[in-house]
Amino acid sequence: MGHNENSLVLSPSLSTESRLRLENDDLRSRLGQAELRVARLLELVAKQRTEDWAARPAEIVVALLPTLDNLQMALQTGFAEPWLRDGLIITCHELERTLGALGLEAQSPEIGQVFDPHLHEAVTEEPSLEHAPGRITAVFRGGYSLGGRLLRPSLVRVASRIERS
Repeated sequence: MGHNENSLVLSPSLSTESRLRLENDDLRSRLGQAELRVARLLELVAKQRTEDWAARPAEIVVALLPTLDNLQMALQTGFAEPWLRDGLIITCHELERTLGALGLEAQSPEIGQVFDPHLHEAVTEEPSLEHAPGRITAVFRGGYSLGGRLLRPSLVRVASRIERS
């Protein structure tokens, strides 16, 4: 009977122990699920942060393109003072180098090149004896791409058919 008494005495403690083990197992399971959710959330945050940082250079580059345009246009004008032109040339090249380091690529079509509506924006058309219809006859402003994505198309004039009367 002593064995039964011991069993009876241990019985409540086994029950409590079993209950605690079940609670422990349940808590461990919930902790594992929470850890998985946190890991997924951290991955999502890291991915979002990477995408945000990847978009930053594009925002900066797009914001600086008008400045680059203005410098390039200023270089097309005549200067009475050579030091002023030299300063603009240096500034323009430095800005181009900096934007290039961020991944900016100039898209400069050649005269006579076939017009591509995915890369070029036709500002005007003109009949041409020199160029076949659909060929670029003038470039007004170069285009740019960043990471293989077109930021701004080149502005061009395109040859059209000569109407014969």
